[in-house]
Amino acid sequence: MHGFAEDFGAVLGRQVTSVPEEVETWNETYVDPALAEFPHTAEHIKTLARLIGGGGYRGVTDQLETLLGRAPKTVRWALQNHPRIQKLATGRVAERSNRGHEGGDEM
Repeated sequence: MHGFAEDFGAVLGRQVTSVPEEVETWNETYVDPALAEFPHTAEHIKTLARLIGGGGYRGVTDQLETLLGRAPKTVRWALQNHPRIQKLATGRVAERSNRGHEGGDEM
């Protein structure tokens, strides 16, 4: 998860820290409310969270690249090309420029 925090931080232009959370707490806080109307999908996402949280899916293969015929995009690429994330990043840069603030933000 630290890699995701680094990717978000790089795109947003500020420090982002990964804070470990118990998988079931995360599922109850984020998945259950967001997918209450889609229980099958919610169970699928919660199962993936449990697997990943327990150390599953750590291996890397070339299967996706073979299927796509090209290297897959990265999380950072997705963040850099997501309109809402770009709006946040652009607003953050403008806000810093207006304040004359340099350096990272306190969290």
